[in-house]
Amino acid sequence: MQNAIIMVDNKKDEFSDFLNYTFTRLYNKYNKIFCNSYEELNITNNELENSILILLSSLNEKKRELVINSLNFDKKKVYIYDINKLNHIYNSKIDNVDNIVLSYLDYYWIDKIQIPITIHCNLKCNRCYHFSNLQDKEKFYDLEQYKKDINNIKKLDFKIFEFRFLGGEPLLCDNILDYIEYTKQIYPYSNMKIITNGILLLSKSEEFLKKLVRLNIFISISLYPPMMNKINEVESRLIKNGVSYEIFRLGNRFNKILNEKESLDFKDVAKECEKCIIIYNGIISRCAPSIFINIFNNKFQYDYPETKKKITFFKSRKSVLKYINKPVELCKYCSGDSNQISLEWEQTTKNISQYDYIR
Repeated sequence: MQNAIIMVDNKKDEFSDFLNYTFTRLYNKYNKIFCNSYEELNITNNELENSILILLSSLNEKKRELVINSLNFDKKKVYIYDINKLNHIYNSKIDNVDNIVLSYLDYYWIDKIQIPITIHCNLKCNRCYHFSNLQDKEKFYDLEQYKKDINNIKKLDFKIFEFRFLGGEPLLCDNILDYIEYTKQIYPYSNMKIITNGILLLSKSEEFLKKLVRLNIFISISLYPPMMNKINEVESRLIKNGVSYEIFRLGNRFNKILNEKESLDFKDVAKECEKCIIIYNGIISRCAPSIFINIFNNKFQYDYPETKKKITFFKSRKSVLKYINKPVELCKYCSGDSNQISLEWEQTTKNISQYDYIR
């Protein structure tokens, strides 16, 4: 009998029982092996060769490739299951699991996509990677333009695991929930996450917080020093209103992200990068700084290359993925993650210069 190796998370609850039941139905002719990590598999090479591998969609691209390569699996025998859609089926008591599992070679997911709702910020961290500290005037991602952009992404038939609404500071946008509600119409099974510095969570209305819960929106707080003495109050308010949240507590250091001259090893630097895919005003890139570098250029009279590739330029998923997997022009000037100059968090002052960013 052929094996079906099915990767799951390590939770033991009713949903995990539902997963077991679902895969028993889908793969009733297979010997099913559930595991949380490929490292815990205890089967022979011959058994591996007689197996298919089913990965969950919440694994990001690097982790998927790590699992497949570590097990030396033929990609023709690898599949992905849509964990978000399964969650929806489970919560809605729907008895239809059609198209839950997709062939890896036909996989057309974007793990996460960044949506910069607001370009300006109320905190102005020095060395902000989106250059929001240099944005003097209020600036928002136009809602109607956003609707066009997300529909153009949908036309390419992409699935998206998670939308991350950020800034700048996204909660400065009073109608941020309009963006998210529209997104949920187009991508009803995708995760929705707001990434915020948390300052405005103390002043947002109870109605706003309750709507976060109704829309199943997750709050991710980037904790910077000015919020350290207020974070307990924020947490209490979120817990009281039933809002799901996390706190990212590593916001006390920022890196100088630019080199003055082109780097000869920029392709290696690009391989290190997590590829934070972003869309804004009709443009798509694998790198947020490459879209917003014009803010830096205008401030300091530089001419670093800006990404201007339009979503509508692409006619197929394959062409988008090929583009995303290549370095953008700004990669030639990126300092990279492995050779950092890391400085303590500070707010931007009038004395800011280009060398707050340039190594």
